[in-house]
Amino acid sequence: MPQLNCRQFNVFTFSFAKFQRMRAVESLLKLFIKKFPAEFPSDKCQMATDAANMMISFVELPKADFSLEVPVENIASATVKAQLSKKCTKVIMKVQFIDKVNIKLEGESEEIRGTQQALEVITSSDIIRSEDYFVFANKFFPRGRDGDQQIGEGKCVKTGFEKNVRISADPSAGVHDRMAMLQIDAKASPFFQEAKLVDYCIEIVGVRSAKDLEWEVINKPFCRDTLKRQLKDLVVTTTHLTNKNNVIISGIHNETAAKTMFKMRDGTEMSVADYYQDKYKMRLNCGLLVVEKRPQGKTFHPIELLDLPRGQRVSHAKTTPMLTEQMIKICQMPPLKLKQEILNQLEKANIRQSAVIQSSGIEIGRRLMKVSGKVLEPPLINYGNDTVQLKPGQGGWKFDMRSQFLKPARIDGDWMFVVFERCTNNQNAKYFVEQISRVANMHGMQLDDRRCRIDEWRADPPVVIENFARAVNNGIKFIMFLTKQKMDDVHHTMKLQEARQGVPTQHLSLQIFNKATGDRGAMMVLGNLVLKTNLKLGGINHEIVVSPTLLRSNPSAKDFVSNMFPKNRMFIGLDVSHAGPMSFAERALNMPAKDPSVVGMSFTLSTITEVRGCYWMQEPRLQTIDRLGEYLLRALELYYATAKRLPDDIVIFRSGLSEGEFRKAIGEVKKAAEHAFPLMQAKNNKKTYDPSMSVIVIQLGSNYRLFQEKSVLYSESKLH
Repeated sequence: MPQLNCRQFNVFTFSFAKFQRMRAVESLLKLFIKKFPAEFPSDKCQMATDAANMMISFVELPKADFSLEVPVENIASATVKAQLSKKCTKVIMKVQFIDKVNIKLEGESEEIRGTQQALEVITSSDIIRSEDYFVFANKFFPRGRDGDQQIGEGKCVKTGFEKNVRISADPSAGVHDRMAMLQIDAKASPFFQEAKLVDYCIEIVGVRSAKDLEWEVINKPFCRDTLKRQLKDLVVTTTHLTNKNNVIISGIHNETAAKTMFKMRDGTEMSVADYYQDKYKMRLNCGLLVVEKRPQGKTFHPIELLDLPRGQRVSHAKTTPMLTEQMIKICQMPPLKLKQEILNQLEKANIRQSAVIQSSGIEIGRRLMKVSGKVLEPPLINYGNDTVQLKPGQGGWKFDMRSQFLKPARIDGDWMFVVFERCTNNQNAKYFVEQISRVANMHGMQLDDRRCRIDEWRADPPVVIENFARAVNNGIKFIMFLTKQKMDDVHHTMKLQEARQGVPTQHLSLQIFNKATGDRGAMMVLGNLVLKTNLKLGGINHEIVVSPTLLRSNPSAKDFVSNMFPKNRMFIGLDVSHAGPMSFAERALNMPAKDPSVVGMSFTLSTITEVRGCYWMQEPRLQTIDRLGEYLLRALELYYATAKRLPDDIVIFRSGLSEGEFRKAIGEVKKAAEHAFPLMQAKNNKKTYDPSMSVIVIQLGSNYRLFQEKSVLYSESKLH
């Protein structure tokens, strides 16, 4: 890696809607570089940019900090002009020198963060500049339609790639030599197809015409809510204006255009339908209106005068069970095919031969990195009455119907099977309860079908909340519930009540229910269900022990489990989950984030497989964990109640932090220990409680991919 003479600048420009911002900013940068050669003496290949607010120059610019401006009439780019307000007269660009980047591969993760950021920008710059890809953070999807897979519901799947730069040990040189590694991983993501908005809505609702669509949405609130969920936050463009405007949808109006009145400037009232007839000579065939929120109030737009542009990803909130199943099938790719797809994506993106890479002096190798790897001896799975020896290369094992759980759960009281919205009849529900109780009892659980109450509930949240509270008051200890869809909205209501009332629940979809009560594969499905039920009710399914085969070849592994998982060691897992990004409308109105972040915590008790967990809410987007000391104290108290002792050693796995935030994990854990440990002194024979603590920061979102060079098990192999 050469030492680059790079200078890093922050470039501040006006804000665009996210889906067009990068294209517009890139066009502006090209314009400024061309019009101001004194400030930018080198060509565009001597500069790299992320088309947001960072620019890296490979030559020193004459000035460190300066501002430039261009009159609007000198801007020819339609992408830029479409985003400017009518009152805008000029665009101002401010360039501020931040730092001189020295390519540094040694040191702590925080110290080499600047190198990673610079290399990320340099390797992305020409991809962004080409405008051949839709760019979402470090993910790239081709703008062209070739290769798109149609999945219905007005959506398609695009296959692209994710790109990262990591600093790691150089396996060809030695563990103390470092190198920069370009990571490429194949990615697939659902996108909205380019279409007329009214045609898209017709497909979603499942009607034949615009008139049918209008009647269904206006007269059926459930249909209107379903369509609103699909349309909310989508960006659409107007079709009746000479200069197309972008509209961010915030909802659907519950009245037609003919019945929606508004005041004109002269004080008279006019319907939306009459307004378009009078001003644009357009007679609306569909009276549906979408709502756009603006700082000055709501604006209504006829649905048939809007287009849905391409390039918008389908968010998690808009996925349906059918779409999820389609995505799973598309993303299932054998290792060799995945490896070839990664190489194809790298070739298409032309990263190695890009002009910016050539100007920087960086070289990107043509071969995948090779590291030494070894296939490990699989463990022994220990149940209450037998063991299962896995075979090399076996990724799973069959759950024998004769196997007893290591610690079978029991329900001391009544339990309930709830059927939502009459998705099955009472006879089928009773048969299912009898079968799952029989299978549970075969594995040692105490799940009595005679103590199960079968009930039908409506899915309305107030009804669910009332019925759940009544069931708890009547002594119900466990609720299994059935819905038509896997992702039914009532799932969230039931899980909220589970957290509030402390009664475990288990969700069952009609598809799984039919398999469990059918003629083919019913026992396997029932077995999988009771595996989950046993854990939910506090049982332990199995434990992992060292296999005899490994002991014969490596006697020192005899004490592996006792050394790795001693009885006095407690494991804790921590993660922080943030709400999805705010909508375009909310960002445009500068609204603060309102959805809280969620902290998840799991911990072991007397044995490694006896796990409990909890979660709590904290301020939106807070990366560090608040109130950790309070919940660490609760976990230690539960550990003591179960094991009758306190742990001497605590190992914490912390997820949800980037490389630059690793030290935060130490600070938050230290603060939590200072709160919890003194309060446990009474249970430590009044001695100071001071266990050893280890914090391991893990990253779940990595795109490392390992491919075995030789398919020979139990041998030294090269991994790519």
